[in-house]
Amino acid sequence: MNLDFSRRALGLSAVGVAALAAMRASVAEAQTAGGTWFDMVKAHHALIADNLGMILATSDGQVAERTRLQKHLGYLLTAHSVAEENVLYPALARLGLTQASDQLYIEQAHAKVGNADLEVTPKGGDGWLAKVSALKTAILHHAKDEEEADLFPKLAAGVSAGENAMLTADYARQFASVQRV
Repeated sequence: MNLDFSRRALGLSAVGVAALAAMRASVAEAQTAGGTWFDMVKAHHALIADNLGMILATSDGQVAERTRLQKHLGYLLTAHSVAEENVLYPALARLGLTQASDQLYIEQAHAKVGNADLEVTPKGGDGWLAKVSALKTAILHHAKDEEEADLFPKLAAGVSAGENAMLTADYARQFASVQRV
């Protein structure tokens, strides 16, 4: 029986390691594909959504897998927020969208607090998954409805090609500056 559990645990671990490796490769690809900062933002949003989906697909007995995925979520959220907060939100403010920029900072902070709460909440029950689900809803609203559908298209259209190139380089540099886990 312990042997079966060990094999099952190793299988889950291999799946988790493969998923994290795929996410890291996707981040690197988005950074080097020659796309714009907006392309990278959308790729990072998709990675975060995929990670949250993988977490939600776990069962109560997969505490180690949940822990690994949640730690990687923390890395993705941190790297992504560093890049947005240091590069894109100030650019929005320079365009006169200061109130919107301020709101995005606040929402990023709430996501970080939500992720920190996940870290200290026992991962073996439905209460933890309910928190993940609520965090996913908030993050995707922030990412898809506010950033991708409204504010970032305004930013891309409101700056010159040269400024977009600078934003792209700065965004990639800031994202890469966060240590991977």
